[in-house]
Amino acid sequence: MSKKIIAATVVLLVVAGAWLGAEEKLPKPATKEAGKLMEKAEKAIKNKDLDGALAIYTEVQKLEPTYAPAYLTAAQVYRMKQDDVNALVFLEKAVQANPEFARGVDAYAHLLSEKARQAGTQGKPAEALPYLTRLLAIPGLETTRKPVYIDGLFNMGVSAFQARQFEASIEAFTKLLAVPDIATSAKPSFVLAHYMMGFNLSLLEKPEDANGYLRKYVDLVGAEPGNNFVPVADYMIAKNEYALLDREVAKIRDNKEETDVKAKVKALAGQYANIPELLGKAIAARPELEDAYLVLGNYYYFAGDLDQAIAAYKSLLEKFAGSTNKADYESFMKKLEEEKAALEAKK
Repeated sequence: MSKKIIAATVVLLVVAGAWLGAEEKLPKPATKEAGKLMEKAEKAIKNKDLDGALAIYTEVQKLEPTYAPAYLTAAQVYRMKQDDVNALVFLEKAVQANPEFARGVDAYAHLLSEKARQAGTQGKPAEALPYLTRLLAIPGLETTRKPVYIDGLFNMGVSAFQARQFEASIEAFTKLLAVPDIATSAKPSFVLAHYMMGFNLSLLEKPEDANGYLRKYVDLVGAEPGNNFVPVADYMIAKNEYALLDREVAKIRDNKEETDVKAKVKALAGQYANIPELLGKAIAARPELEDAYLVLGNYYYFAGDLDQAIAAYKSLLEKFAGSTNKADYESFMKKLEEEKAALEAKK
């Protein structure tokens, strides 16, 4: 049977912050000449001569290369021109010129977050990743702007997952979970990171590791009403358990010395008796989880309960009549019915 991927619906967090207002006074440059140029640039902006202002800021930057406000104000002008590419270039220069210039750092972080959010909402998660990479590379972000750092890691993890870069997503969420006091300082991100870690590891076919995170997630949210992720977590835990069972079943079937494969498989299935309960809860809350019915039917087949297996496959065919896997479902359903008929004939 083909493996299904259930899309995770996760809200992309956005770093809180506002673009700096022009009315806020900036620290003065060291020389009078640069100061006069800054005033001249302000007048050019008021006269709507944006290109003229940019030319003046270039002169200031030549006079005082480490005067970060000149780069910040140039970036503001580029934003007025709706040129975010150059705005980011000059904000990065502001941070490089003076990493201690808080307003430059905040503006840079804000615009990077904004561009990442835009890419995410446009359904282009891969385009969000370079912005988030630049955000997380800001010196000292994890200590001076911890909430921004946490949100950046969370958004990186989500965007990488949506772009199907699962290893990169795991790396981001691993770093997030390693942030000191994350469980209390940013509990929603902490909790959802467990869900996303479990989902990523499931897709990378690491069921044991995945279930460690998924069970932790379920424990953390408890009986939270209206949580749509819990049923999916239950389903993923069950599917991972089934994957472990399937591996063991394959070993039994490959063992040429095994004399009663069906009995051995049935006994093994008994060790995974939590699978039907988890799938039952998942299906009750999220009946659209097609793969949950499939896993349930296959589990019952391993457990030797043909009636339950047939019932699960009947539900699968009834509820998902338009499935691209319908022919596979029908083929296995026929096999189940034939086995049941053969057993009844022996009675």
